[in-house]
Amino acid sequence: MQRNGTELQNEVEVTNSAMGNLKQPGGKSVSRRKRKSEAPEDNELVIVQEPVEKLNITKSNISQKSNSYGMQKSNNKSTTQQKRSVRRIPEIQNSADSQDLHQDDYNISGIDLLAKNQNKLKDLKKYDIVSSVPVFEKLCRRYEVLKNDSKAAAMSKYMRNKFVYFGIATPERKASCSDLWAEVKTLSSNELRTLAQITWNSPERELHYFATELLQKEVFRIYEDEDLTTGDLALKTLEFVKTFIDHPSSWWDTVDGLSPNVVGPLVQKYPNVLLPEMDKWNQSSCFWVCRASLLYQLSFKKDTDADRLFRYCLQVAEEEEFFIRKAIGWALRQYYRTDPKAVREFVLKHKNKLSPLSVKEALKHDKKHT
Repeated sequence: MQRNGTELQNEVEVTNSAMGNLKQPGGKSVSRRKRKSEAPEDNELVIVQEPVEKLNITKSNISQKSNSYGMQKSNNKSTTQQKRSVRRIPEIQNSADSQDLHQDDYNISGIDLLAKNQNKLKDLKKYDIVSSVPVFEKLCRRYEVLKNDSKAAAMSKYMRNKFVYFGIATPERKASCSDLWAEVKTLSSNELRTLAQITWNSPERELHYFATELLQKEVFRIYEDEDLTTGDLALKTLEFVKTFIDHPSSWWDTVDGLSPNVVGPLVQKYPNVLLPEMDKWNQSSCFWVCRASLLYQLSFKKDTDADRLFRYCLQVAEEEEFFIRKAIGWALRQYYRTDPKAVREFVLKHKNKLSPLSVKEALKHDKKHT
């Protein structure tokens, strides 16, 4: 299915997206094959999710909620270990993924919506405090209070009906669970990993965003309770994060939230151990992992390893995948803010090798080029 020019240009790579980070038009996973932009129409998968039952706070249904939100272990096996000759994306298997939307996209006021539900949330939070309910179940009940079927449908339609939502605008979603982060701070490493996995394996995309934000805030704690050497700690943490990138529920919105905000800080803290891993990521058969290798330095500014950035860009310059070409242009454009001369010279020198899209994006703010 061909995407029109407007859809491809809708990518927004600034902060304040669904995770408070980055956004661009999404789609879904397709079976392994070399792709230019999207799978043929006859290969498309549309996930249909049964509506979540209305909120009914009783002690008897707490455990039921746990199961309904995917506490059972996922049977999806990572394809990371499979050697492949072309770029691919993990196949969707009973999961849904997409972007959350800025409240402006549908003239939604997160503050107004939250005000309409503040009494419900107030009662719910009071109930949470006096009961020993796990963070995950508190989170799910609060999202159910704010659930809006019409907005969920609009969000899904915006993403071509590929994804499942509660229908909660980002400001409202974040405000509804802001107090839970204090409780998250008290969790052990094992509990943090479990919470990340449970939310990630749930169908609604808003829960995936919570998992992404959890990793952004707590990535350095997820193995701190284990007796590991510094090198093993770094590798094990990065491998855990990678499972959220090379995964059936992964898409650009979560990948772009994890790359500069989770992978980047990890590499900065453990460069000797993790830079060789980034070299491997750049050549990964999963193009989301490859994309992450291009974007993890987005916020490095003067600390950017320019030689490595340029090398990574050249190594995948001839890739036909749209998300790789776009990432090359984005990474170069971001570094252009720090060293415009270096980026301009690199792009002009390798203009014949880089795709027109990568060149256009890289020099988007270069007056000499435009």
